[in-house]
Amino acid sequence: MSKTNFRGWRRALEAKRGELMSSQYPTENLAVERVPDSMEELSLEIERNMAVDTLNRKAVLLGRVTEALERLAGGRYGMCLVCEKPISAKRLATLPWAELCIERQQAAEDRQRRNEAGILGVGAGATA
Repeated sequence: MSKTNFRGWRRALEAKRGELMSSQYPTENLAVERVPDSMEELSLEIERNMAVDTLNRKAVLLGRVTEALERLAGGRYGMCLVCEKPISAKRLATLPWAELCIERQQAAEDRQRRNEAGILGVGAGATA
């Protein structure tokens, strides 16, 4: 990979990190409020859960972006963390914080789907 690619990915990663760090978090939705109406209380709980999920997703993504910048600085950027093969430039252009090559990413997603299906009791041996 060329130095131009690395500079471009560094800029993309730094821009994403800046965006994540400066974005407004929906903290006003985190307050636990008691209201007399149970439907309104349920609605507030749903908003609170969504706010927590948003914060969690942003925190995970910020961590991945920061780790990608560290790999870039350490000369390990663009290498799959599992098999150590190069991650394609096309994949990095789409997802500059990618940690896995496309083959290992697909395998990880397949495992996750199988685990979720097992948790839900879907698949072999499950009864309807």
